[in-house]
Amino acid sequence: MASIIYTDYFIPEKVSIEQLFEKDLRPFIPEAYDSPVKYCQFLRETLGIGEIGIGDVEDSADIYSSLIAGFIKESKIDPAEVSYIVTAGWNPLLQASRNEELDFYTDGVNVPYYLHKKFGFVNAKLLNLEHYCSGSTYALGLASSLLDKNGEYMIILTASFVPRIDNRFKFYTICGDGVGIFVVSRRSVGLDIIDFDSVTMWHDSYNKYEGSPERLKAFGRQFHAADLVKSLLAQNGLTLSDVHMIIPHNVNSGVNYLSAKFLGIPLDKIFSENTSKTGHLLGVDIMVNLKDYMNSVRIPDGAYLLITAASNDIGGSTFQTVLLRYNPNQSLPQ
Repeated sequence: MASIIYTDYFIPEKVSIEQLFEKDLRPFIPEAYDSPVKYCQFLRETLGIGEIGIGDVEDSADIYSSLIAGFIKESKIDPAEVSYIVTAGWNPLLQASRNEELDFYTDGVNVPYYLHKKFGFVNAKLLNLEHYCSGSTYALGLASSLLDKNGEYMIILTASFVPRIDNRFKFYTICGDGVGIFVVSRRSVGLDIIDFDSVTMWHDSYNKYEGSPERLKAFGRQFHAADLVKSLLAQNGLTLSDVHMIIPHNVNSGVNYLSAKFLGIPLDKIFSENTSKTGHLLGVDIMVNLKDYMNSVRIPDGAYLLITAASNDIGGSTFQTVLLRYNPNQSLPQ
């Protein structure tokens, strides 16, 4: 049974949303608000986001190198034992210029291949999953099947870098920058990956829910996500009462409120501590939240955790959930 044995992340220097809107996003402030301060107060109340990290995608190769070096130093594994390197939801080709005559990119740095050579991952196969928000969750779902057939370790890498400042602000979230890593082992030595499930919905299946006290109109994806969670638990003979904590994305505080409502659980059963501190980091969210939660509490032996994720794409959305069980044989490295 495959297990998550390591997770880590990097978030660049943070700025408050007041700084962001004062300097770069002032044109996005509605006319009803006469100052960035008042509008940011409204956003803090509705989205629950107070600050985000802003970095440079050109630094991603160095950041990943640092995260991988930290794992190898701590675990003392042989890089030749790494069987897969999965890049999830980010463009790994940096500093590239396109040669139109040859229809090819030149003078670029392809980060996965760079890392492959730098660390001597001589037996690692490279795989790219393009779901920006949920690729890292999909990779966990694939890990058991791939490693059971052939391999010892899978390294999952994902990043959130928003190239244009105006793309950071959506009506439902504010996106920050960050980089994250999971390492999955074929052996049961950390957080066992018990099961995974996913569902895809068309956009015309969206509904709207008007009852949120945060005054948010949320898409009906929470209905679908709740059904998916309940179905996965039922397949494993479990109910929500058996789940110790749910590890979600950091989209906004209203999404967590709706998720708790549709699941019929207390809000404090959804880990929400980082939404205000990081904003939405796409697929990095679950890496940040899982590590911070594991470091903040003592988890009972055999406790179940659920990772939930969603990815909104043009034309539709996908929802994923992963069921984990804490194995007391070895905890995640702190």
